[in-house]
Amino acid sequence: MNDKHRILLVGLTNKAGLAVARNLSKSGCIVDVVLFTDVAARHSRFVNKSYHLGNPAYNVDLFVIRLSELLRNCFYDALLPVTDGALEICRNYKKTISSLVKIVGLNADSAYLYSKDKSALLDIGIRNGLTIPKGILIRNFEDFNKCNLDAFEFPVIAKPVSSALIINNKLIDFSVRICHNINELTDFIRETVNCVPILIQEYIEGYGIGYNFISRDGIVLNAYIHRRLIEDKGVSTLRESLPSTTYSIENDVIKIVKEINWNGVGMLEFKIDSNNQPVLMEFNGRFFGSTELSVKAGINLPLLFFDSFVLDKTIERNIIVRNVVVRFLHDEFMLKAQGLFKLRIKDFISWLVDLLLSVFSKNHYIEDSIIEDPGFSIALWRYEIKRWCKGFYTSLRAKLLKINPLTKCSLKNVNRVCFVCYGNICRSPFAFEYAKNLNNNYTFDSLGFIEMENRMSPAFALLAAKEFNVDLTSHQSKSIYSIDTNEVDLFVVMDRMNYLKLRHHGVPESKIRFLSNKEIKDPYGGTLDDYLMTYNKIKVETDNIFG
Repeated sequence: MNDKHRILLVGLTNKAGLAVARNLSKSGCIVDVVLFTDVAARHSRFVNKSYHLGNPAYNVDLFVIRLSELLRNCFYDALLPVTDGALEICRNYKKTISSLVKIVGLNADSAYLYSKDKSALLDIGIRNGLTIPKGILIRNFEDFNKCNLDAFEFPVIAKPVSSALIINNKLIDFSVRICHNINELTDFIRETVNCVPILIQEYIEGYGIGYNFISRDGIVLNAYIHRRLIEDKGVSTLRESLPSTTYSIENDVIKIVKEINWNGVGMLEFKIDSNNQPVLMEFNGRFFGSTELSVKAGINLPLLFFDSFVLDKTIERNIIVRNVVVRFLHDEFMLKAQGLFKLRIKDFISWLVDLLLSVFSKNHYIEDSIIEDPGFSIALWRYEIKRWCKGFYTSLRAKLLKINPLTKCSLKNVNRVCFVCYGNICRSPFAFEYAKNLNNNYTFDSLGFIEMENRMSPAFALLAAKEFNVDLTSHQSKSIYSIDTNEVDLFVVMDRMNYLKLRHHGVPESKIRFLSNKEIKDPYGGTLDDYLMTYNKIKVETDNIFG
């Protein structure tokens, strides 16, 4: 490989992204990375330069403008998006970006559909003889009201069909939720379905596996299976490699990849149920968390991808897969430490003994090894400590913060008043609607700090608000990142964290007041009585000021 090849990775992550950077760098490439948010991987010795061009969660257009400037000033042989969000940006701005650099890792729309839309993937899975979870696709809240959930037992999985979308110039990430009762499911649907359709699926007991492959023109060139040995919420910290013929799914997977006509790397994810049967879950059309496992197992996916899609070399299939186990020690320790705090002492000791024994095993590897990559490993723990310290400092600062309550005098020369809470679906929309009905001398508004907008209020919020003659049925959340804060005369917050977030956003202290001389706590996730008590407090304070 020519050591002058320069690769730009977009959307660096601590696992998949760094695994790609690590192995391309080892092979002689110069690897630069573009960050969405600050991650420890940028301190890796395998990363040449890192660029933070702004978080596209707030402004995608600006991010692309800055990326274009970078590409005009620096030459790269190829640009590779390594996250779902990076793929969305490269697809939506393909004309602009591809005029400046060769983009690798993109597929035709007809193929990409199955990676972007999980419901489409399940349809093709059925056609090719695979078992899929029992499920219902919900495209809007009316669908949810009409659907029959009698066939499901809780918990259920509520899964957005896409992991990342660009909405109103913001890159929004979506997460899967395990819902344990109808209230949790209803609220998740209300909060999410206005932005992305939701798959409601049966919860399948078992463990996860992935059929990981690289293909060209729909032909699988190399593949292996990874089994999740330790996982939390679908993310594994300890995994082992297995031959692609394990679980008897290879022929069906090959048919799917051929029908999709996929180019590049991909992972078809399965759940192995209590009957030891594989159930198709979804398709990830990018590099994945077990990428480093592929290298240790003898199938170097990053290098194979580079050879095939950057150098246009012909690569041959290697059917020999080493059985190896790779762990991400930082994440595994954090997961086990949570159990230790819950007094799961035996489990922690058992894990610790297993970890020590694995040091002497030839087929066990630590992905975040301090020996191989000290900068990255140390940064992981430094970031963790920094996160703890920041959380402690913020909590302490909030406790010591003096509450400056709203008074009638503070409304002098004020026209536009904006109520603020964290998510803009519980407290601030109620305050906005109640104040609007009470007083027409001001222009009222409300907002929150969550980037994803158009979220509906929880079901209990609607019921509680109705008791105060307030209708929240048409409310959809707004974010502070969508407004010009200079156009607001006064922000009215519910708690100290709201205040600190506004100050962090640049809103001056003089433009912020608390609705009450005490914090009004968030009822989100609570009972109907919690909402009623919260709304009564808001009513009393609003009556005193605006009545």
